[in-house]
Amino acid sequence: MRKDIQRALVDTEKELHALGQVKETLEEMKHDLFRFFEDSKRLVTPAMEGTYSNPPGTSFFPHMHPYDPRFIPAQNLRARVVKANKEFAHRIRTQGSEITFSSGVLDDGSSPAPGVMTKREYAKKRVEPFLMQHKGVEFFGEHNPRLIYQFFQEFKTNWKTLAREHKDDVGVICNEFLGEVIDSVWPRSMRDPIRSHFLDPHVKEMLKDAQAELEKIYKDLQFQVQPYNPEYDTRVQTWKSFAAANVYTEAEEFLEKMLIFYEVRPATKAGTYKPLN
Repeated sequence: MRKDIQRALVDTEKELHALGQVKETLEEMKHDLFRFFEDSKRLVTPAMEGTYSNPPGTSFFPHMHPYDPRFIPAQNLRARVVKANKEFAHRIRTQGSEITFSSGVLDDGSSPAPGVMTKREYAKKRVEPFLMQHKGVEFFGEHNPRLIYQFFQEFKTNWKTLAREHKDDVGVICNEFLGEVIDSVWPRSMRDPIRSHFLDPHVKEMLKDAQAELEKIYKDLQFQVQPYNPEYDTRVQTWKSFAAANVYTEAEEFLEKMLIFYEVRPATKAGTYKPLN
């Protein structure tokens, strides 16, 4: 019974400590608020900078041994955002376009999955009808070069959705990190008020601003801007040198130029570009 009472006493003292001490005057309350914000900042700064160094007297950032490469603690804010950025970049490369290209027959001899086709098949089924529907006063075998911009808009169909999901993912990461800071620094009685009256409105406003910036970026993508990056010209000329030894249709050439503009197919080696399959 004594052990049970002692255990209950320890637990009760921990709960009382978590509640914080009662402050009688406004100055005492202000002093405590200032201290809590300063202690929070001491945790936020190393998390944003990616140093994860614990301030003296704290153990906020965990040091796990052995390290699990599949798990990043919520406290390691920068590391989680970097991981999310890498995953977003991978999704843009692999899921950003309306189609996934293959070389034809898979390694096991089976056919590609639905929604996957070769560039030549895609040029025949998708690009040729597009060019036919947009014929103007061009000479036979030529096309309006501005059509590349228009087809690019249709081809990058998933970009906006992936970007919005990434923005939301980063918002979740930040919210989880702030939850750890609140639980580590703030008394239990103040955690819900500081989140509902201070943090949540600020986070909501920041996510709103992030969405507005995302809309600006997506709007910029609608403009038909001539590419001044020398890599575009280099890769087009490289592709033409490959094309000289093969027979390519107008649709295939159009598709290849659009893909270079889209940068869905980066150079496989320095100075080389993998031509149409």
